[in-house]
Amino acid sequence: GAWSSAVCSSALVSTLAGDGLIGSDDGDATSASCGGPWGLAPTSDGSVLYVADYGRRKVRAVVTATGAVSTLAGDGLIGSDDGDATSASFGGPWGLAPTSDGSVLYVADYGRRKVRAVATATGAVRTPAGDGLLAPDDGAPPSAPSGAPPGPPPPPARCRRSGAGRPC
Repeated sequence: GAWSSAVCSSALVSTLAGDGLIGSDDGDATSASCGGPWGLAPTSDGSVLYVADYGRRKVRAVVTATGAVSTLAGDGLIGSDDGDATSASFGGPWGLAPTSDGSVLYVADYGRRKVRAVATATGAVRTPAGDGLLAPDDGAPPSAPSGAPPGPPPPPARCRRSGAGRPC
């Protein structure tokens, strides 16, 4: 899919990055692809927009001036492995929150019920909270279970209508 930005005051909608196809290709504004952008978080100066690519299980970085897209962290495989940028895995990154100095990007990993921390300089990933179990218990990180985050559920699989007028 394509990433879009909107300016409501002038009703202008334009594509920031993406070719409109489902994928996880890095590249310039017109050749990059994503699988399902959910969470967005800009850097404090607005030069980079971090994107939680739920569909491809990656955290992406978009240079706002050019639309160039790169993968900050995630190997694209379903998992919850900590590690460097190319070996760490996510179950479904959802929401993003940068620290005030921008050195860490916290990721709500909806698919693995964990809070992940990504070093923005290197893409290294660690898990500061959550053990992956669905339970409302508090505890010392990272052993505290975490329930599903609030908000809408993940997108449903595409449906096919078997006849005109029939709902999915």
